[in-house]
Amino acid sequence: MKDYIIGTILTLLTAIFIQLFGCCIVKGEKGYTYKFVIGYLVYSFLVAIIGIPIQILNLSWNFFFWYMCLLLIGILMYIIYSIISKKIVINKSMIQQYFHSTWFLYVGAILLLSFALTHISIIWLNNLSDDAFYLNKIAILPYISNPFKTDYTTGFYNANGSGLAYNLSTFELEASFYAFITRMNPALYARGFLSLFNYFVLLNSIHAFLEVVLKKKNLQYFVVSFFFLFVMCAGIFLKASDATWTIKSAAYFGSALIRVGCTFMVLLPLIDSNKLDLKKILITIISCVVMISKSSCALPVLFMLACGYLTVLYIRNQDKKTTIYFIVGLICIIVTGIVFPNNQKMDSYTLNLVLTYLKNPLVLASFVIMIIFTFTNRTYLNISLIVLVSFSLMLVPEINDVVETLSMYDFVAGRTIYSIFVFQFIVTYGILILLIYDKYVKHIQPVFINFVTIVCVMIICFLSGFEYTEPVKALRTIKNNIYLIPNSTVLLGEQLEKYYQENNRVLKMIMTPGVRVDNMGHFSSQIVRSFTPHTESVTGALRVAKEIDNKESGFDGYNLADIDTLNNFIVNPNEDTLYELEVLCDKYPINCIVLNDNDSRADALLESIGFNKYNTIVDKQKNSIVITYNIYIKE
Repeated sequence: MKDYIIGTILTLLTAIFIQLFGCCIVKGEKGYTYKFVIGYLVYSFLVAIIGIPIQILNLSWNFFFWYMCLLLIGILMYIIYSIISKKIVINKSMIQQYFHSTWFLYVGAILLLSFALTHISIIWLNNLSDDAFYLNKIAILPYISNPFKTDYTTGFYNANGSGLAYNLSTFELEASFYAFITRMNPALYARGFLSLFNYFVLLNSIHAFLEVVLKKKNLQYFVVSFFFLFVMCAGIFLKASDATWTIKSAAYFGSALIRVGCTFMVLLPLIDSNKLDLKKILITIISCVVMISKSSCALPVLFMLACGYLTVLYIRNQDKKTTIYFIVGLICIIVTGIVFPNNQKMDSYTLNLVLTYLKNPLVLASFVIMIIFTFTNRTYLNISLIVLVSFSLMLVPEINDVVETLSMYDFVAGRTIYSIFVFQFIVTYGILILLIYDKYVKHIQPVFINFVTIVCVMIICFLSGFEYTEPVKALRTIKNNIYLIPNSTVLLGEQLEKYYQENNRVLKMIMTPGVRVDNMGHFSSQIVRSFTPHTESVTGALRVAKEIDNKESGFDGYNLADIDTLNNFIVNPNEDTLYELEVLCDKYPINCIVLNDNDSRADALLESIGFNKYNTIVDKQKNSIVITYNIYIKE
């Protein structure tokens, strides 16, 4: 319960802190959500400009820790100075106005997290198993000697690190700071409170954007419904998409912010403007750096948005200077598209995916609505042009080679398409709903309408089992596992780490890759390192590979057949399976074996080859045992 209290206070203070920072930066009559988004972008930029070099240079995590301390103190002093000098005024009226304008966004974020946690089977599978990288990294960065040249799933040293794309991403680095200073359970912090905060950021982003486009304030009630309808239930519109799961079960990922929020945040300061000034250029650069620091998957989206907005500037202004810039940019895109290799596989994948989406009448209708809006308002025209240019850059042969190169993988291209479609749905259907409301149903309280809408959407999702929602099962599971991860995994990790602390000896541990806990699959071998940063989980290395390729680890060549050797012993412990396991332990420097729910005969057999039982982990719920782990160590 202590962690829940700490997490609640941290999340609330962070939201208020960012809001005050944004109010200090943005002067004038802009809404609170606009100021929040700008505050968030500038804060994240200040984190990224130091975090990225620290990761690339593999510097000590302590450098980042002290920088974050100085950064937070500096921002706090700036806020205090702004209040004292009356650059911003905080009084009872202002506080009441703020909460009146945003309270439902707080409620909405909680509702979204509640909905997300019903995807309990996917969460227990560690998001199959991306959590083994992201959650482990958040949890262990402060405790390891080579923080950016370590395989976070196994603990092996990797001279090449995670690669440039991952070193550009700082959301795990930032999260590790807050997990460290609060000493919260990392799974609860990430899957619970960081996801909650990210939902709040996304709601603010959409609200601020629609506020600018419609020139209307206090859209909070509608924005929450739009998020449920067009983001959480995007599968209704985009049935072939595999990009929807992150925002539901892994909203703490930086890529979750990118998939939904990138278009809204980057276009927010630009969409109602037909000219670029220094301030807009600066905030755009800041926005782009922040998006890349959340996930390098932002690159193709940013490229398309940049081209789209430059097209808007050209059509709006058409002066000599703008025309030259537009023509030069167009030539560069065409030449680059010709120079870059054509990816026929991605070409086909992208085209087929878009055509599949277009078969849905709801998707086609959104295009029709967008075209109609184009003739009613200049800002709508800007949005339509940006969407049109984005689709052209994805689908037109040769020109689309740039986006394909930036995407690198099919799944990134698919997520880029998803981002543009979700943006289009929220803007077209969202604006249409708001216009209808203003004209016909304004006398009904929007909070009532949205409450009914949200309840209906959630009931439909729960009853249909849509996208793996299991509310009853989730409630029962979380009640017994309050840290949003199986208790057995936490206890196992803590015992392995206890051994390291007592003996200052790194355990090189093998165990079966996955187990069944709470009647669900769970890859404990891959996620256990979140709780034992000084243990090497050899089995976890085969998360995405069939064989370990790391000569510095001592386990180069360890493969799936070797996992079968251990599994055979677990299922049938006898002299024959023991001999095969002994050969494996002689071949590789294995000094720890973890068995789950094993036969008692295994104790004596493992002792005969030098592995003595260190401890037994029993996960008990009420009167039944969920799972038992036995730890055997070779001294």
